[in-house]
Amino acid sequence: MRYGKRIRLLMMIFFIWLFGFCNSLTAFTLEEIKQRGLIQCGVVSSIRGFASSLADGKWEGFDVDFCRSVAAAVFGDADKVRLVPVTDETGIVSLQSGAIDLLASAAWSRKRDVALGVAFVEPLIAGEQGFLARDDYKYKSVLEARNITLCTVDDSHYRNNLEYYLRQAINDSGRDIRILNYPDMGQAATAFSNGRCELLFGFKPHLAGLAVALSSPDKYGVLEETVSRELRGPVVRKGDSCWYDIVRWVRYGLVMAEDFGVGRENIDTSFRVDEPGIKNLFHHNRYSASIGLAGDWLYQVVSQVGNYGELWERNIGTKTPLQLDRGENKIWKNGGVFFYPLPDSLL
Repeated sequence: MRYGKRIRLLMMIFFIWLFGFCNSLTAFTLEEIKQRGLIQCGVVSSIRGFASSLADGKWEGFDVDFCRSVAAAVFGDADKVRLVPVTDETGIVSLQSGAIDLLASAAWSRKRDVALGVAFVEPLIAGEQGFLARDDYKYKSVLEARNITLCTVDDSHYRNNLEYYLRQAINDSGRDIRILNYPDMGQAATAFSNGRCELLFGFKPHLAGLAVALSSPDKYGVLEETVSRELRGPVVRKGDSCWYDIVRWVRYGLVMAEDFGVGRENIDTSFRVDEPGIKNLFHHNRYSASIGLAGDWLYQVVSQVGNYGELWERNIGTKTPLQLDRGENKIWKNGGVFFYPLPDSLL
């Protein structure tokens, strides 16, 4: 009887170790990343402000900075990341095959979340789907047009939403509504600028980024008309809860740092970092080891890349060519929807 209790106790300890902490048996993605020495991160490319390559081969953008944030958390070095150009759909395929470890941002849908073997972590940006038009576009709504051609990416999520929105117009025999699908938004934007279509359909913040890259960007504008809401966020493969937790807490950490008023410029001087709870959070996070990270992972993220607000303002904010207002993408106390669970290090 005494030996039976010991066996049960040992089994309990084993299962707590196996499932309660990241280790070589459960954190296979993290182990592969550490052996490789960098994170392979997919980004929807050629969209100014989100992910675009510069002449010197370097990348910049909101999604790029999220990839760099995860690298800073894992390695203490934001540059240990390889950026892989993808679309939403090819990015999910690349995740499934193991070609990438993380898709920085994709449109969140029920099918993608439950049926494709991938897991959406947390929203990184909320917005709307709509249209980019030239300044001489005359309709208040595409539904008013009798004859019109629209360009978009060949993506079932966007295609289905657009066709559903236009269903009555498409079925009207007196109208000629055409949809041209392209492999990626960059090619769709080129076709639009070359006059192949009157409207470009997509995620409105992305449309703003595509517009500023066109010649004479002031001749284009994103219409108020909205087809659908859209949440975009990082995606990982299902089955590795440790890697999921790491990516999720990097997203939480970016928002948390902004909420505490700690950013890249003041992280070493802010009086708040000297508060015992916040100091522990940034420098001696006691639960970091349970997900395979060092105790100062959040310090590394914010000191090298910034907090959520800094990522936004630097890449797509009101002082950039995109001039995007944060709206609902503000943190909770400023009227937005971005929040985080209470960090135990403050207790």
